[in-house]
Amino acid sequence: MFLFFILFFYINRFNKESRKLLQFGLETGFGEFNSLGFGFINKV
Repeated sequence: MFLFFILFFYINRFNKESRKLLQFGLETGFGEFNSLGFGFINKV
């Protein structure tokens, strides 16, 4: 959740081009991040 807050904070500061690139990265890596994030939460 904290990571999402950081991403949201930086997304608001990016310009439109950077925002598009970041969104593309989030969309392509969402599966990996999702499994990693939930795996970490389950361990804690």
